[in-house]
Amino acid sequence: MKTRHVPADDAPQMAAPTQLMDCHGARLPMAAWTYQDEVLPLRRPLLTHSQHRYLPKKSDVPQFSYLSSSTSSYAMPGTTNVSKEILLRILYHAVTDTSPPAAFPPTTRNSIGLVCKYWRRTLINAPSLWQFITLCPTNDQHRERRLAVAYTWLRRGHGAPLYLDLCSGMPEHLPPRIEDLLYGGGAFSLLEKIIQPFAFRIVSLSCILCKEDVGAFLALPQGTFPVLERVNIFFVNAIPDLRSQFTMEERTSFTVFVDAQRLTSARLHLFNDLHPLELRLPWAQMMSLDFGSVAMSEEICVGVLQRAAGSLVEGCFSMVFEGRGDPHFPHAPIPMDVSMRRLRRLRLFLGGEVADAEFFQFVGIPMMKNLRVEKSGGFTGEDLNAILPVIASASASLEQLTLLDIDMPTNTHPHRPLFYSEITSILLATPQLVYLHLPRSIFLDGDLLEDIAFGRVLPSLRALDLAAAGVENGNRLVEMVIRRNAQADVQATPGSSSSSVPEATPRVMPISFLRLEVALVDRGILQEWVEGLRSSGWLRDITVDVSTED
Repeated sequence: MKTRHVPADDAPQMAAPTQLMDCHGARLPMAAWTYQDEVLPLRRPLLTHSQHRYLPKKSDVPQFSYLSSSTSSYAMPGTTNVSKEILLRILYHAVTDTSPPAAFPPTTRNSIGLVCKYWRRTLINAPSLWQFITLCPTNDQHRERRLAVAYTWLRRGHGAPLYLDLCSGMPEHLPPRIEDLLYGGGAFSLLEKIIQPFAFRIVSLSCILCKEDVGAFLALPQGTFPVLERVNIFFVNAIPDLRSQFTMEERTSFTVFVDAQRLTSARLHLFNDLHPLELRLPWAQMMSLDFGSVAMSEEICVGVLQRAAGSLVEGCFSMVFEGRGDPHFPHAPIPMDVSMRRLRRLRLFLGGEVADAEFFQFVGIPMMKNLRVEKSGGFTGEDLNAILPVIASASASLEQLTLLDIDMPTNTHPHRPLFYSEITSILLATPQLVYLHLPRSIFLDGDLLEDIAFGRVLPSLRALDLAAAGVENGNRLVEMVIRRNAQADVQATPGSSSSSVPEATPRVMPISFLRLEVALVDRGILQEWVEGLRSSGWLRDITVDVSTED
């Protein structure tokens, strides 16, 4: 049968197909990859007459199908011996793996369909293999063909739950048109043509909404997505005009999320000047919220936390402290004593005058295990004092603490470094801490190293990631870890003499990982000294990583 050429850009997934091999490991020519199929379009190069001379004959590959068409009677050895149940499990993991190995590239369905007719029929007739659909950005040509391909893929799932990915991320450098990031290149409305017709099946939705689709999506009637559980949506009007024009009446009448009874996870990127509280999410059932790309005031952030206090397990928020009140949502009150009893993981991006913030004084997170705070311009001693209350509220549970500087130039500290007196209050408030990552503006030295070595501070610490203030400070940090681990060995040895252990010393855990960030000029010297200790046996069971500042 003569095969029909399918344009290369018709496939929803645009990565190159896997190179096929015969049973002896020899590569089959690209012409052998082509088959006739409306559902699984595959790229095919157009061969010239002279190139056809180099294609092997069928007799040259007797143990492998020469797949010039889907009607071939050949098949890979053993492919038809796999039971349908086992084959379905294999194919399901192949097409749903979010980080597939080399054997399963993004064009997995294309490759599976080329193995043999049995595998191809199994693939096409199994709705479970069409639940996870990714439609990558394309140009605006072949409008009808692109819609046909998308519909065919989506309909193969029948009524099965649908995990639809129309865009899982935004590039660092935006293209001239926002439509260049969309499947179909803006030739049709993704909301009208793809999302709405299959809304009743969508469990997870990742997409970019722009221009008229933003308002149309937010105004969808409640109940449009009856099984929706997760969303990852970028709201962008256009490039460079990111803001959407909404009246105050429109801002208070968004209904799409009002009756989303199963929605528990939302990652929303509001680049178009929308307000988080305007979206009317079902706050009382939200377990994961990510507004990390939305700079909001502390009043609004506390308002979100108050509404989700009974359910939120993981949160990411960006706050800018620039005075009281929010011009877009002035009636949002500042509640007091918000207790987030279910919150376990919290990530904060902070900007402005953190030292004057009241947020950390009335938010308590008693069960928090992981806290990550990133501060624009670096931390000051006043900043540490400001965030201390929220850290102290999780004193009995906090296991991982990460403090990071944002936008700090390499090897440059905009203010004086912080030492013992300004960091010790936070370390004393975290006795259960297992992992500590400090920013470049905070150094550990002096009496604090002695306290850590004997477990008077951070007795449970197992991993430490921080900057060193030169070679000498780096040496003292490594020596501190060696002394601490020796202390831990003494305490762990049955029948060891208590005379070598200072009185009132708590149970000390050994540090197994130390990462030191140093200036480029100091790295070689410190690395050589560490290697000398390692060869001498002093760093047994300790991983020391010396790296340079980015």
